[in-house]
Amino acid sequence: MIASNRIWTRGNLSFWSWNDKLDKTEIARQLREFKTVGIHGVFIHARGGLQTPYMGEEWMDAVESAIEEAKRMDMEIWLYDEDAWPSGFCGGKVPSEGERYQQKWLCHEAVDSERLQLTDRSLACYIWDATDGRWQQIPMETGVNEQSQVLHVYYDTNPYYTDLLDPDAVACFIGHTHEKYKERFGQEFGRTIRGVFTDEPQYAVGKWPWSPALAATFEAVRGYGLLSILPALWFDQEGSTKAKHDYWHAVTRQFVSSFTAQIGLWCEKNGLCFTGHMAAEDTLSFQISQIGAAMPHYEWMQMPGIDHLGLRLTRPVLIKQAASVARQLGRKQVLAETFGCSGWGADFKDLKWITDWQLALGVNVQCQHLASYSLRGARKRDYPPSLSWHQPWWRDFDLFNQYVTNRQNALTSGTAAANILIIHPISSAWCLYDPDRLHSVRELDRRFGDLSQLLLDMQREFDYGDEMLLSKYGVVEQGWLKLGESRYGLVILPALFSLEKSTFELLKRFAAQGGKVISAGDYPKCIEGVTSKEMQEWCDEHVEQMMPTYKTFERALAGVPSTYRLADARGRQVKDVIAHHRMAEHEETLFLFHSQRDNAYRNMSLSWDGAYEVWTVDAISGERINCSVTMEEGRTLHTFTLRPGESVLFIARRKREALAMPATNRKPEFLRSSFELGGTWRLAKQYMNALTLDRCRYRIAGEEAWSDPYDVLHLQELLAARRERLDIEMEFSFAVQSDYEPKQALFLAGEELRSCSLSVNGQAISGRMGGEWLDPSIEKIEISPYVRCGRNSIVVRRPFEGRMEHRYLDDAGAFETERNRFVHKTELESMYLLGYFETAAENTVTAYSSPKGIVEVSAKTFVIRSQSTEYLIEELTSQGLHFFQGTVSLEKEFMWDGSGKRAILRLMEPASCVIRVDVNGMNAGRIAWEPYEWDLSDTMKVGVNTITFHLTGTLRNLLGPHHHYMGDPFFVGPSTFKGRRGWEDALTGYAHPEVMWRERYGFVPFGTGHSPVLEILREIRD
Repeated sequence: MIASNRIWTRGNLSFWSWNDKLDKTEIARQLREFKTVGIHGVFIHARGGLQTPYMGEEWMDAVESAIEEAKRMDMEIWLYDEDAWPSGFCGGKVPSEGERYQQKWLCHEAVDSERLQLTDRSLACYIWDATDGRWQQIPMETGVNEQSQVLHVYYDTNPYYTDLLDPDAVACFIGHTHEKYKERFGQEFGRTIRGVFTDEPQYAVGKWPWSPALAATFEAVRGYGLLSILPALWFDQEGSTKAKHDYWHAVTRQFVSSFTAQIGLWCEKNGLCFTGHMAAEDTLSFQISQIGAAMPHYEWMQMPGIDHLGLRLTRPVLIKQAASVARQLGRKQVLAETFGCSGWGADFKDLKWITDWQLALGVNVQCQHLASYSLRGARKRDYPPSLSWHQPWWRDFDLFNQYVTNRQNALTSGTAAANILIIHPISSAWCLYDPDRLHSVRELDRRFGDLSQLLLDMQREFDYGDEMLLSKYGVVEQGWLKLGESRYGLVILPALFSLEKSTFELLKRFAAQGGKVISAGDYPKCIEGVTSKEMQEWCDEHVEQMMPTYKTFERALAGVPSTYRLADARGRQVKDVIAHHRMAEHEETLFLFHSQRDNAYRNMSLSWDGAYEVWTVDAISGERINCSVTMEEGRTLHTFTLRPGESVLFIARRKREALAMPATNRKPEFLRSSFELGGTWRLAKQYMNALTLDRCRYRIAGEEAWSDPYDVLHLQELLAARRERLDIEMEFSFAVQSDYEPKQALFLAGEELRSCSLSVNGQAISGRMGGEWLDPSIEKIEISPYVRCGRNSIVVRRPFEGRMEHRYLDDAGAFETERNRFVHKTELESMYLLGYFETAAENTVTAYSSPKGIVEVSAKTFVIRSQSTEYLIEELTSQGLHFFQGTVSLEKEFMWDGSGKRAILRLMEPASCVIRVDVNGMNAGRIAWEPYEWDLSDTMKVGVNTITFHLTGTLRNLLGPHHHYMGDPFFVGPSTFKGRRGWEDALTGYAHPEVMWRERYGFVPFGTGHSPVLEILREIRD
């Protein structure tokens, strides 16, 4: 086991995607941007679209420039170990060393003996023994009866990825990657350079992994040859469950030893932190299909990590696996690669919701996916959002980062208070795994997840016990089961099929010393895949079996100590609130997170066993705020409200004497009067709007007829499939309403404009480029002189290069190491109109409609018109801001007679990322999540007051997806923008149609959601 248990990072880290041609000046500029908004460090992540040769001299020079700039600003640099992902092939250098280092998997075929053809990849042959009822191995050179059928087992290879079960292949990977960084930057290891991130290392996905190294290890550990049992993996016969157990146990052990342990030890030797995440950590079947088991790998990571994707919360198992190992083996920090696939519309309250869930389950370091170096071409659709300087809310991102840093620091100190251990069922899953029949494994998984969620709903802290780690670090002392640095007084067996022999012996010693073992499902009936009568008899005598329900578990957990109890206003158990409880020498920390996002307010009571002082901690300032408490029957009680999606952090300090305290420090009571600030609001200043032109007609040079309209991305696919060089013309259209009189210039923005010929309404555009917009790859040019009322036509003439290098083929058979680095030589993208206008659609109905909360528009052509001077503030998208990105400022006057002690402005469910409020020219503050409340007491005056809302949105309505059938999907990847089902959709749990494209445009609302409400508060005096 690695020994390091230090604090490796001080705060939030950005997954910085280096995805284009690198420039040292731009690298320094973007690092300064990160520093400005409270990002403490970056992972330098080579990613699809990279134009600087990976690990070449120019790449190393770019890395050096980043290190020097980070060092100057006291920031952290974290290395990423691959060219895209999955880790382990060094951009192709390792598998190019030859077949020995290439990924391998087992294959089998049943053939008549006369048709058997042995090759260099043949491993074994078997014939069916009807007497024994199994396949028996025979020497491959032995002749067999001509009538017999032979089971031929051989291996296949993937020339694009590495055999990570072979320690020599992994050593080769380390030599090409880690050692190269050490050679150039070793003096900064453990200083500016803090660690190395690995991303989804795996063996042959969904196959039966093979390596000569695996066979040697298997025989050394198991005492018999691996080849003798291979048919039992695929065919039901006596001993199949044992064969599967032994095989997957050996595969997992070999993978951990070869890859994770080797790199973890290298990092420890060189003063670095090994972090990142494995592939497919989520479910039992996923783990078996790609990594064997997740938890044994975390032993060798100085900062265990997980990958959490999408605008959603998943099962607690994902995080609990990593957090459990971290607690048990003394790791102080747990990382989550997070926010990827959440979509361009994810705002701060969405990010906070995901963050709070992770904090509650044990994550205390963020790797924010993703900050794109460039948004050129397909990079805009690279599992957005890009949490980068491109965003309209970027200058307010410090608000979110300050919150996360404060909470992470609070939940890193002290010790987690878990005293319940759940045996992880991966060993049972090994015994039952069949990739074609997953029902048994999925049922184990479902019941395991349900049990975990039940304990979370009861606000009970628990860890998982991995059986490999239990065999190494598990001991029983004085009635406690200890696993590393953690100890447990209660062990829960979920639904299990089998236990490891070492686990069984440990549980027997635990029960013999008075430890309590309960079962929340079927008793295990096997030891390492072999039916055990001793196991069954012992369970009958020593294990209490019960249904996993709140009532039964409340009784079972009565003897498990807890210093607090959470209840609703009626004293009942509170569900959907996750607790993270930490103990320090003099104080306790309790973080509570309300995971649901419904509209109900939840009034709750919290009681502590004994006399306590209790504070809440302000999310941004870190200030402690006294809680009003009472004492009843030796317990400290206080009440609070926890809104849906909200969290709260309590600090409790035990008093030396439990004194009876009356209800004191009551909050003052107020009489309230309130009124809505409804109706129209005045535009405080003009806003720069945009119109995304994402549909065009096209023709190839020399042709006269234009095509029907195509979405630009579909046209890209159509032309790329031809695999040839073409000269093309693309015609985009828009309309201008007669009232539009641009006070400032109207611009056309797009990519590669310098290499195109442009015309508007048949007139060639002349003039210089007007600078960049949104990204350096997007230039703009003024087109005002060429625009007219009515329909306008923009024609773009350009070359299209459809020929591709072999290693970048994007066909269905390409391995993901190739696809993840793929980028077309020519990338057709939308064009944009920029100016001070509103948008409308010809022949359309614009409305909130199904899917819920989506502004739908049917339009063949969009119209631009003059900006209004007045708007309804609740929803702006449908009022001409369909593609808007940026900030809109709206103002309104109201009267105040000077009565009242305080004035509170409230919003409910606003659809804006950040909202800043000014009153009479004075800043009243910015808010990005619940509660949306501003105290205006110090800014209001008697008489007429002017209130201004500054509403900042996201890039969602500009960049899409605009045509997905769900409107605004919560899991977004490249396929989402094209309306075709991709792997991203398979993870959502929905049965998606094959074609998910809608001709209508779907936009998300933007505004205050409901009318602002101003409350005037008057204190009641005695």
